[in-house]
Amino acid sequence: ISSILELVHLNAGFSIVPKTVQFQYDHLGIQFLNVADANVKTDVLLAYHRDQAHPAFDKVREQVLRLFRG
Repeated sequence: ISSILELVHLNAGFSIVPKTVQFQYDHLGIQFLNVADANVKTDVLLAYHRDQAHPAFDKVREQVLRLFRG
């Protein structure tokens, strides 16, 4: 998230971020707008390196997919 907010700080775009980062990155001078009342729906992706070989990764991937796919 810090990289994303640094890009926002540099006026390279905008982002939707968790509310918890609002005060952690106050020093960047970014305007945070509460969108909690908005009816927001978006697609999400699980990003990982193609050569992921960590022994626990398959189980984590399965859990994430099960959570989001229902």
